[in-house]
Amino acid sequence: MLTCPSCSDDQIEDDLQVAKQLVTLKENNKLLTHLLLQMQENKDLMQDKIWALEDRIHQYEDIITKSNEKVSHRTEKTFADITKTSNCKNDQGHACCQAHGNRNSEKLGLVGTQKLVSSETGSVQVRPITPRKAEEQKEEEAIRVKSTKVKNSHDNKNDKINRDRTRTQNHVQTQQYIKPSDINSAIKSANEAAIMREILELGNNQPPSDESTKDGGNWETRRTKKRRRFIIGGNEENTGIEAVPKYSTLHVTRLKPDTKPEDLEKLLKERFPEVRCEQHASKRPDLYATVKVTIRKEHYREAWKKEVWPIGALVSNFFFPRRMPQKPERLCE
Repeated sequence: MLTCPSCSDDQIEDDLQVAKQLVTLKENNKLLTHLLLQMQENKDLMQDKIWALEDRIHQYEDIITKSNEKVSHRTEKTFADITKTSNCKNDQGHACCQAHGNRNSEKLGLVGTQKLVSSETGSVQVRPITPRKAEEQKEEEAIRVKSTKVKNSHDNKNDKINRDRTRTQNHVQTQQYIKPSDINSAIKSANEAAIMREILELGNNQPPSDESTKDGGNWETRRTKKRRRFIIGGNEENTGIEAVPKYSTLHVTRLKPDTKPEDLEKLLKERFPEVRCEQHASKRPDLYATVKVTIRKEHYREAWKKEVWPIGALVSNFFFPRRMPQKPERLCE
């Protein structure tokens, strides 16, 4: 595994921590997806139960409709019999018909009458109520009450399902998953905000007055210093004089603690004949070993190929700390 040449061990550890966090977030995402699938299955089961209850309601409605048809048919027949008895013209016939009607009422067992008002003409019709009709009306009322209870329970279950669905959607929408693109966009926006802040601060910096400037506002132009020029020799004739070859130093780490520089040097000899490997002090000797590798400058590009190094080795440029000159000690007077 290769990284940027300028990366350090601390940066690598930070990258590993970020990678672990990303893996944890992916696992949490999988868990939430599994929970959502379970909720979808529960929703399907509830929907099947709702459909079954709706079928039961339709069956109750069909029973009520058939009962109403039977009751209306029997009522019309009874009313027709009563109407026939009222057509007698003489008193005797009227009394006979009245007695006949009473006998029919006793025979049919009428318990009362029912007034029907026509919405179009406003006429009032009186229809008798039989015990059977009264029982059917009670059954209809019981079925209607039961249907109302079932419908209310269905509505409550539907409301609960909708609330759970809304709560789940809100929970999923509020969950934010960190992605590499999100990190890059956040860094970019932060950089843009910093640049805009610097531009705004430039406008607040007013130029100094003429009195505070040198020579009453006459500015002097500073001359740029000339850099020293150099050349690199290119005479290819055999003069017997050669320049010292340039070398590049690499830092190879994340090797097993028992790895020796000689083993790595044998591996690299095939590609880089002048390679030199030296043991370097590792920050964590118990976890991994570090080797300092020196190669010719012309082999530097080839050294950045993954096929050259062992699997899992971390290669970067070797960092040479700057040496500060020591101040001479003062002699005691």
